[in-house]
Amino acid sequence: MQPRTRCAPLFRIDTLVSIFVPLVVLLPFGMPVLTAAKQNAQAALPKDLCYSFLRDGDVWTLCGGKQEHLPLNGRVWHYAVSSDGSSFAFITEEPSSTRGGIAHKKLQVVSLKSEHKTEVKETSLDFLSASCGAIVGYQAGTRETRDVTSGQLLSISSRQFIKCDSSRRTIVGWDDLNAKSATLTVQVNETEAEKVPASTTGGHNFGVSPSGEYIAFFSEKSGSDQLCIQRVGSAAQCAGGIDVVGFDGISLSDSGAALFTGHTGKGCFYKDMGHFSEKPRAGYSSEDECVAVYYWQVDRSAPALIEGLARYSQWISPEAAERLRDWANTLPAAHQPPISK
Repeated sequence: MQPRTRCAPLFRIDTLVSIFVPLVVLLPFGMPVLTAAKQNAQAALPKDLCYSFLRDGDVWTLCGGKQEHLPLNGRVWHYAVSSDGSSFAFITEEPSSTRGGIAHKKLQVVSLKSEHKTEVKETSLDFLSASCGAIVGYQAGTRETRDVTSGQLLSISSRQFIKCDSSRRTIVGWDDLNAKSATLTVQVNETEAEKVPASTTGGHNFGVSPSGEYIAFFSEKSGSDQLCIQRVGSAAQCAGGIDVVGFDGISLSDSGAALFTGHTGKGCFYKDMGHFSEKPRAGYSSEDECVAVYYWQVDRSAPALIEGLARYSQWISPEAAERLRDWANTLPAAHQPPISK
């Protein structure tokens, strides 16, 4: 089946903008990344990878080769785990209680400490991210960054759509953002370290490692997407020839390894952004390209596909994976693990 031109399910939230950094160091790839990844998706992958991702509206983890499922009724819109593993937040889309009513979203913030205290509230947030030593949220159509626990706007920078390291010493955000261009500003220890001209074509997000040593972003060169990883103060290294889903974001580890979402070239049936399948299902009426989670570090020749039919990936620690499992064990058995093919 030939997939249609990308349609609403993948680009429902298109108000975020992309980052383009012109002076980068390209690695010498000889073929498109997705082709290389499909040929050798699991080759020489580190054995200690530990991360989470969204599949069929539920959160999954893989740590030390063991995959586990958090049964959340298949209703998760977006989620994040704090970098220290102390909290977990997720957004669900709730149906209206009245016929013909408008669906609304709820935010649940769970303490992953022993008491598993949970706060549930209405929200207008669309995306969550582990950043700045907390879990922060963003609303489509705005340029604000909000702490999900307090609900307060982060006032640590005048930049827009900010992300930072756990100690908030390295802060990255956009200045002069408009429909055509922007400037990516990197601030280190309250001093401006770099100002990078950017355009709003190509990818839609960027990442900062918890230590603040690395940043990552999507850019565009000669009409093709790139994923770039840069040690702060050094030149970026980029993987070209990829087809990214930029607004899914980038999760960046302290070793400079990135997780991101990309298209696979195969066709999928979509119910919404969190539910898609290679086979037809009831209620899955839209068709588009399948998406998957990819892994890349600059010492690798090309990104590798590590989770098919998945998105919204994030690095977590083994301790966080264990805490998530302990919390999930307190939940009622909502349903069997979703079908993933």
